[in-house]
Amino acid sequence: MLIDAFDTGIYLQVAHNLTAHGTFASSLTGESNFMAHHFQPVVALLTAPLALAYRPLTLLVLDALAVAVTVVILLRKNSAVGLPVVTSTIVLAMLFHPAIAGRIDHSFSPDALALPAFAWMASSLEGGPSQSRIGSWMIAIVWAGICKETFWIINGAVLLAVFLRTRRLGWLVGSAACAVIFTLLFGWWMPAHTDLPAYYGLSYYFTPEESQSLGSVLRALLGNVFSSRSLVSCLTLVWMTLALGFIRPRWTWIPAGVALGFVVIARSDLVHHPANHYLLPVLPFLAVAAMHNAKTLARRASRWRIDHKYGMFMALMPLAYTLFFSGGIIYSLATISGTPKRAFLRQDIADFSKKFLSNETSLIVDSSLQPALFNHQDLTVLLNFSGNPRLLNSHELNAAHTLLTTVELKKLDDCHAVQVGGDELHVNYDFFIKLCERVKSDGELLGVWEQSGLVGYRLALRPAGS
Repeated sequence: MLIDAFDTGIYLQVAHNLTAHGTFASSLTGESNFMAHHFQPVVALLTAPLALAYRPLTLLVLDALAVAVTVVILLRKNSAVGLPVVTSTIVLAMLFHPAIAGRIDHSFSPDALALPAFAWMASSLEGGPSQSRIGSWMIAIVWAGICKETFWIINGAVLLAVFLRTRRLGWLVGSAACAVIFTLLFGWWMPAHTDLPAYYGLSYYFTPEESQSLGSVLRALLGNVFSSRSLVSCLTLVWMTLALGFIRPRWTWIPAGVALGFVVIARSDLVHHPANHYLLPVLPFLAVAAMHNAKTLARRASRWRIDHKYGMFMALMPLAYTLFFSGGIIYSLATISGTPKRAFLRQDIADFSKKFLSNETSLIVDSSLQPALFNHQDLTVLLNFSGNPRLLNSHELNAAHTLLTTVELKKLDDCHAVQVGGDELHVNYDFFIKLCERVKSDGELLGVWEQSGLVGYRLALRPAGS
């Protein structure tokens, strides 16, 4: 859920720290500079709208505005395609895709803010790059780049496609420049500035054991590419994007293929999950390819009224996913409306904070609660956890902590019975078990808030060696 999402709380905390303390620090990721976790300077621009209301809903509105602008760009810049029913249906299918529908409940993602730029670049690439001003290209490239470090390599793929279409050397130089920026960020600056033992992003693609040599890394990546999860991801993408984008090669295939490459080379189910944000940059390029392929198909099958019949048929495909699979719009809205205790969370968290928290308190919470506690400086997510783990060492685990959770840990017969969620890559499960056992043995119950289901505990400092 949006208010429950790990990423949502991170961006709320980083924006708050930037406003209040002038730093990109994030206790949730364990980074003193979040830019070493994801290089997303666009986060600095979130401080202005969040100043009006520091709530997850504000971030939801920003993502929704980005999607709305994307729709306008796709429809206006591709109006020459004709076939208004088909083009509108293609855009509708893109909106139904869980990667976009998931912005309602899965998490806020700055990646979505880049959608207008990618939609503009895709439309300009297919419609004729020379018809757009260089200044507009530069704005789109830079905007996408500040939304995420990996988007620089997608930018480079766009400019490479423009070069291959126009044969003008300047576009190739721009493509190379984007590749250099990505290499410097991902390969040097971010690993050099992380506070974690190793750059976490690489763990999505290979294990520490596989990273020992270039050969083992390449074998791991190839194994990921030809895995069943990658096959399912690709087939689902073809189905959800109406297959039109794939029936004839388009220039937009180049950046779409690069963007999809970040998914298929991953070993993590989190990256492959269709409701997560990793497929976002793929969708505008495939949508534009589908529009232009529909025009070609209509010319060759003039007796078939593709403008209406095929358009109606296409709408059923993404709608089926939305209706019958998790991650679609209907599923998202049903999930949000199906949690009546949510209405009491904010007031009960405020009551807990007033009674038991200070600036010095080390607070450990469920991932579902952390967005409401973004302004707490020493906040760690370890309970009901799904996200990127911040590992606690033995000293931190034995320190004094205050806990806020929705599970009455002291009443559990077995701490292993708690379902934390996710797979071994995303869950700090061993530390959760140790923390749970410690709560059961010597945790002090601070209170139970019946309306929201919140439970508070306090753990005293353990002596060294215990």
